[in-house]
Order: sequence, then structure tokens, then C-alpha cells
Amino acid sequence: MVFLANIDTPTVFICITAFLLLYWWLHSLKDLPPGPWGWPLLGYLPNLIISAYRTGLAPAQQLNILAKQYGPVVSIKIGWKLVVFLNTFKCVKEGFNNPRLNDKLVPPMRKELGLDGGFLSSGNSWKEQRRFALTTLRSFGVGKRNFETNISQEVRCLANKISSLEGKAFDPGHLTNNAASNVICSVVFGKRFEYSDPSFKRLMELLLGNPKNIGLYQVFSFGKYLQPSAYSAVKRTMNSGLEFIRDIVNDHKNVHVENEPNDFIDVYLDEKKKNHKLNRDSSSMTEIS
Repeated sequence: MVFLANIDTPTVFICITAFLLLYWWLHSLKDLPPGPWGWPLLGYLPNLIISAYRTGLAPAQQLNILAKQYGPVVSIKIGWKLVVFLNTFKCVKEGFNNPRLNDKLVPPMRKELGLDGGFLSSGNSWKEQRRFALTTLRSFGVGKRNFETNISQEVRCLANKISSLEGKAFDPGHLTNNAASNVICSVVFGKRFEYSDPSFKRLMELLLGNPKNIGLYQVFSFGKYLQPSAYSAVKRTMNSGLEFIRDIVNDHKNVHVENEPNDFIDVYLDEKKKNHKLNRDSSSMTEIS
């Protein structure tokens, strides 16, 4: 009784607050996928950093190790943000088809660059963009048997390029990346690029040249202060990529005939114009500004 009498009001208040916070935190974890415990406020971020220095493993490699330990769906706290990682194709497919997963984290860099749409969108915007993309891609044969023609054409070009090297050593990853990208370009841009095309080379550099730690800037706004030079490099790369796409869209506008689409961009321009005529102000069909 003497001990209780000596406890003042602030101490009681702090203890009750700490208990309620602990209860809330433990209760909020009960319906989450399995994952490692983290530090208060910092989450699992210190573990990723320490492990990177000790083992040299990139965060993505560390997450693969966690997936083997906890399963294909892993939840961790990165700072104060809860992040759930889907580590298999099956999980990703189920996730994209789950209406409760329409809302996604809005990357800070997206706000800085003024981007929206596609895989960067969230909520109703994400549903509209995804529905449009799937419908349009299927209309061009993606996922259907007749799309094999596009793939076969690119395989022939790839084989010819390899034959032209006359047995010299080369990086197969570079050429196969070119071939896979060209298949996508044939649908989105309406044409394939020669592997020696300067524009295509620049596009591949932009796609493959981002630093490995780009995810840090996509989750935390303070990432640019931790590694300002790397952040600036990522931002320059993304701006160059946007400029590349703007040029292609502008070329399409100059030659495009309404309702006679030749590729994905043409269909998108038609859909945007149709929404404008119908005064659909809530539509997320916008262009890169």
C-alpha cells in the first residue's frame, strides 16, 4: 500500500498510455501475415541496414530469405509504415484480383514528378486504368494465340542478331532484354526498334539503369536526404524516361486518325477524347504533363 501511495498521477498516466499503445499494437498485428518483429518506430529498417553492411545482401535478397522463413506473404514494418510483400507469381496474381487491395502506397517521387495512372494509380483510378489496359491489350492479341506472330517475328530478329556476331562472345541478357522489350513496344508504341537504334538504346538504359535502392525513395520522402546524389540520379533517369514517352505520344498525336487505332497509345488518346466529350471529369484517363 505504501508503494501505491507513492505513485504520482503523471506516472499512472504514462503507464496506462503505454499499456493501451502496447495493446493496440499487438491487436493490430493479429490479422496480418507472418513476419519478423521490428524496433519501435523504426520497424525492421535497422535490421535491413545492418544486414546489408554485414552480408552485402541487397534488401530484395534479404526479403527472399524472409519469404523462405515466413512464407510467400510477409508483413514487416518499414519505419512506421506497414508493408506486405508478395513473393510468388500466384500471390501477386491473387493480390491484383482482390478488390480490397486497390489502394496502394503513393510514392513520394510520384508526387514530385506529377505522375498518375497505370501501376502508379490507386483506388478507383487503379481499377479504371487496369480495366482499360487489360481490355486494350487483349484487343491487340496479348495473351491470345495470334500474339505468337509478334513473338515469332522478334525471335527471328534476335536469332539474326546472334548470327551476325559470328561466334564472338556477347552478353545474352542484354539481347534478350531487347527482344522482350521490343515485343511490348510493338503493342504500346506500334512498332519495334532496331537494336542499334539510339532511341531504343536510351530506353533500355532508362529501364535497366536505375539504382538498386530506388525503393527507398519510393517509400520514404526522407530518402532523398539520406543519399541526395543517388536520389538526383534516379530523378534524372525518370525525367528522361518521361521525356522519351512524351515525344512518342506527341508523334502519335500528329499522325493519329480518331477511332482508327494502331497501338495502345492511339486507343488511350481516343478514350481520353471520348471522356472529354462526355464530360467525365472523374475519369483518370490523363496524359503526362
